[in-house]
Amino acid sequence: MGNYMLITLDISKIEFIDTGNVGTFKRGNWFVWVILDYILHQNALYGSEIWGSLMCTKSIDKCLKKLEELQIERVYLSYAKHLLGVHKNTTTAAVPGELGLLPIGMDALKMCFKYRDHIVHSPVSSMLGAIKGEDCLKVDGMWWNVLDKMELLICNKQGTVPDLLNKLESMFKEKWRCITENEESKLRTYATFKTNIWYEQYLSDIHERSHRRAVTRLRTSSHGLRIETGRYNKPKLTIEQRTCLICSDGIEDELHFVTKCGTYGEERAKLYTNVAKECKNFHALNEKEKFHFLISAEGDIIRAFGKYCHTAFEIRKNIMYPLTA
Repeated sequence: MGNYMLITLDISKIEFIDTGNVGTFKRGNWFVWVILDYILHQNALYGSEIWGSLMCTKSIDKCLKKLEELQIERVYLSYAKHLLGVHKNTTTAAVPGELGLLPIGMDALKMCFKYRDHIVHSPVSSMLGAIKGEDCLKVDGMWWNVLDKMELLICNKQGTVPDLLNKLESMFKEKWRCITENEESKLRTYATFKTNIWYEQYLSDIHERSHRRAVTRLRTSSHGLRIETGRYNKPKLTIEQRTCLICSDGIEDELHFVTKCGTYGEERAKLYTNVAKECKNFHALNEKEKFHFLISAEGDIIRAFGKYCHTAFEIRKNIMYPLTA
């Protein structure tokens, strides 16, 4: 990966220069995220072999809730939103979805169970090995006791650390899917093309920050389209009432913005021409299929789509808010 030098400590303007290959990595780039993710985790998990047991509860639902409410988790997700370039009030569930994040508290639990296993396998002659037979460890509410109960709660039996974590991870992802697929959720469109938690390739493929941010805003409903702003009207507008104020031709949702609104017809024509060069049967797709193809694309196609989204958002802003444009 070459030799990298950090040239600023301002997290809003983080840049790395590749001293082996001339180039600059700006915030939002995968390399910066990997570095910061590592640093944040190392600091956040300090001493988690002990305090991680605080994530143990009497039910899985309460455990998952504790993982989400952990103070460091809120800080972590807040920074992730800043890195993605979306509004601070963006639905939190979209952030782990885009960046492939699992709760930090889950790693803390992993450290706890690994430390317990380390004690179990320590020789009796060692200090750690000497304490594993102590009755006080089995007292209700003690560190060892709560881990044993959590283990039984997750797996209904004693299992390996990977088994425990895989089971808990599956439960977290299932809860995440329930949130995104809720009909009342802001992420109802998101759920149609995003089915699991993993890092999205477009974050690495789109090098222009403003274009990448435009795609993220569109994907996560962190935008000013009427499908989103209409929910804040008093009284709240029904979905059918959230029509496009520019063309008045249908509900202004993400699909309308990408494939229908005539205001962006010229930019859309350029996009479709470029995409058709890469995907020969693109024009044969219906509007919904084109939308899902574009928003999930990679490489040159997603870069062209990012340019379209940025330009279209700028056109919309100039029409809707001419004095602030």
